[in-house]
Amino acid sequence: MPNIGVNTVSSKLQLPVPFVPTHQRLTSQDYFRVFQYTPFDDLPQQLIPLRSHLMRAPLMHCGWTMDRLWKYAEDNGFVHSTATEVFSEEELDGEEPPPISESFVIDEGQCMYNALEDLAAKHDMEDILDFIRIERIVRDGKGGFISLYTNYTRKRAPPAEVIERLRIALGEEEGPKWYLDSFRWHWEPKPVLSFGGKSSGRWRQIDLHFWYVTLGKLRLAPQLSDKCYSPSSRSKDRPNHNNIQMRTSR
Repeated sequence: MPNIGVNTVSSKLQLPVPFVPTHQRLTSQDYFRVFQYTPFDDLPQQLIPLRSHLMRAPLMHCGWTMDRLWKYAEDNGFVHSTATEVFSEEELDGEEPPPISESFVIDEGQCMYNALEDLAAKHDMEDILDFIRIERIVRDGKGGFISLYTNYTRKRAPPAEVIERLRIALGEEEGPKWYLDSFRWHWEPKPVLSFGGKSSGRWRQIDLHFWYVTLGKLRLAPQLSDKCYSPSSRSKDRPNHNNIQMRTSR
């Protein structure tokens, strides 16, 4: 059984840009370097957000990739396809049906969340749903991620025994690791607040996972929303999660 550590911090790691602040313009080499990093077992101390710092630290998620959850969703009928909108019934019923790619999946994030709810109910661990969010990370492959907590929400991390129960239910062989968020993946200046508490600047957040797989590898990114799914939101209360590759915020 792996040793499940909660909020463990490492002060020994030497991190490259963009994991450390820089005033230089990020290059394509910086972008690709992000995809070469190994997920962290412990959160690097440099990535703990500080109010006194003039820069905002990258957003790091602690949890697991969705590979095993995706398999569970497929095996239990939670992955719904729009392939019938593209292929005829004869093609789908043929001896060799056409391959169904992820681009035909309806709302992958919602499918994964429904599978997670079912898995939690079977293992009598619905309490874990209060902590989990389905997010998107920087990764060569599927960008979906089961996030337990982040470097910004460390005080609200679930207990180690709860994390261990989820690990067993998912069939994960190792404990959760730290991955980089697909949007907030580098250090950036904190927005300057003008009188009245409104930001006087505007900044863009580029989905690095989408950038990498489309421009870097010339293939489609998995269609996960930039919005996350939270168990505290019920279907009627959830916003419409659209597939967005770039977003601008104030």
